Amino acid sequence: MEVLWFTLCKYIPYEEAGSIKKSHPWLNSKCEDAIRAKNEAENTEMFEEKRKACSQTMAAEYQKHLCELKDKIGFSLE
Repeated sequence: MEVLWFTLCKYIPYEEAGSIKKSHPWLNSKCEDAIRAKNEAENTEMFEEKRKACSQTMAAEYQKHLCELKDKIGFSLE
């Protein structure tokens, strides 16, 4: 088993993938900023505007994430 393991490591390319465990991988700094702005506007006249902006930001970043994921796996509707 040890010889097999060393052979695998020598001839099969690999890289360690670092990942941060998140419930939603598309949540990035833009989303966090939008959420923070919405939360800070709570109980003010600006809340509805910030809520809409937050929803739009979240939807846009989710769609962007889906496109990147589809490109990564080579998904195509053709």
